[in-house]
Amino acid sequence: MNHLDSVDISQLLELIKPDSSVKIMHLGNGDFDFNKRLVRICRDYGYEFDIKCLGEADYTESLEHFEMEEGITVARLRLTQPRYATSKLYDYVFVTVEIPANMMSLFLAKTYESLKNGGLVLITEDGPEESLRRKWGRLLDSNYFISIKTIPLASGHSVIIAKKAQAWG
Repeated sequence: MNHLDSVDISQLLELIKPDSSVKIMHLGNGDFDFNKRLVRICRDYGYEFDIKCLGEADYTESLEHFEMEEGITVARLRLTQPRYATSKLYDYVFVTVEIPANMMSLFLAKTYESLKNGGLVLITEDGPEESLRRKWGRLLDSNYFISIKTIPLASGHSVIIAKKAQAWG
């Protein structure tokens, strides 16, 4: 996936509702502009922010950029690991890296476990919202996500947003 431009980033970050004790996870691959903007928001509001990296190079570079930020953690993530979160549940999980087709259902099941009731997963990919809906819609539904909607972003990306159903699964 191509990296998000500043307009796309602004559109995505508008979806974060100011609240107390917000916890955010971003699964990406070298999306430093996005992470820098999220770090600023988290610093301003006292939110917790976990950057999860799939690749070693992204992990190393993210550590260099964000390791010293208070309330920010950087960690490696394998899509097959037993849990994506151990001691916290997230309000928002942003995904800006392409998930392989054979891992999508497993990824959603583990993401579901990592979200608070009513938490949102926001998956951003290149292309029109219709193709994103075809690709993820049924899987989100079968993994107990509700209120599934897609939004086109300014530069040809789209985001699919789904809410964790309360007391399901």
